[in-house]
Amino acid sequence: MTGRLQRYLLTVWFALAAGFWPLLALLKGYHPFDLDFAIYWAAALAWRAHGAAAIYDATSLAAAAHTFHAAGLLVAPAEYLPVFFLALAPLTLLPPTVAFVLWTLLNGAAAVWVLRRLAQRGGRRIWVATAAMLLFFPLVFGFYLGQPTGLLLYSFYRAYRALETGQDVKAGLWLGGLLLKPQYAVVIALVLLWKRRWHTVAGLSAVGAAVILSSLLLLGPSGTKAYLALLTAAGGYHTAISEIASRIMISWHGLLAALAPALAEKPTLALTVALSALSVAALIPIWRGPWQPRDQRFAGQMLATLLVTLLVSYDSNIHGAALLLVPGAIFLFTMPGAAPHMALLRLAFFLPGAVLPFALDLTGSLTGEAVLMTLLQVAILAVLLHSELIRTRRPLTAPQQTGEGLFRRAGDGDLPWRLRQKSPTPGGD
Repeated sequence: MTGRLQRYLLTVWFALAAGFWPLLALLKGYHPFDLDFAIYWAAALAWRAHGAAAIYDATSLAAAAHTFHAAGLLVAPAEYLPVFFLALAPLTLLPPTVAFVLWTLLNGAAAVWVLRRLAQRGGRRIWVATAAMLLFFPLVFGFYLGQPTGLLLYSFYRAYRALETGQDVKAGLWLGGLLLKPQYAVVIALVLLWKRRWHTVAGLSAVGAAVILSSLLLLGPSGTKAYLALLTAAGGYHTAISEIASRIMISWHGLLAALAPALAEKPTLALTVALSALSVAALIPIWRGPWQPRDQRFAGQMLATLLVTLLVSYDSNIHGAALLLVPGAIFLFTMPGAAPHMALLRLAFFLPGAVLPFALDLTGSLTGEAVLMTLLQVAILAVLLHSELIRTRRPLTAPQQTGEGLFRRAGDGDLPWRLRQKSPTPGGD
């Protein structure tokens, strides 16, 4: 492909990926308080009015929603721990629109900070790469909904950098940021336990203990009971809370709900558990060998771990795939460009931004988009597993040629530019 054609296609992609969102907002009459941010705002208001336990009470949420949504928005409780709503509480002192703008700017600034540092690993056209990653469909979708996507991306990037530089406790503390949505931390925690990264586990556990203790103190017995009841109510495949949401998940659970909605709950649950177990088992050969965060394999290993996380999580939405940008970008920037498998990774990055705007059902259904994202995740995980199995079958003395397989051993000269040093330095980003 010539350079001129590449520039042309990239320009078209930018136009599609960036132009879709204003068009969608225009056609749907976009208002942030019709979407996820309304749930957070209503919960924070209910807390101020009735105490922490009110954030899981539908009646209190509905009353709070009437204060900023004239039509009477239907607000369902969210399965967030109370520390998240506590952090949002100061924003409820501002006008709703101002609060949403500040929230979006905060998440956007955090995301840009991360993406620029990821782009620096590519070494050229830093701002073009930053802008391209900023338009990654799951990331923009998170901004559109008012999700804390940028803050989660920032936390995970800082954890990744700390692991690269050997600051294991610091890495665990930053991973604790993922406990904002605990489902994103479970598989990573299992990997850390298996690899005996005790200092990182200690840091993560310290944050987890603080979150749990503060939640119990804030909620009290009645609030804790309401929270557990909410988790139970959302746990079924065919309950009122999860019936619609299940079909827009980028997970095995969501894929089965979308493709086989008539399947009974027990067979669906059995299939989900089986597929999830196979996904987790796929990480065993991928993580086999010593822990080497300065090796090129590490980005692929973390990418596979996040893919499995998204596939096995019960509450796994499209915007959660924004976390894939961290290991995915590092992987693309540091691996041989001629490797044939890299085409799939590039396709997975560019395809959602180019295709989903046309595929998106403007009536509000995201089922087709979720199915596409899930299938892309499965395909990438399969490629990562296949390439790692090929690598492990080679004799240890066999030379690793550039472009053979997806993983190869890295010499110091092959490491990202910030890691070209004899020993890790504290601090970093």
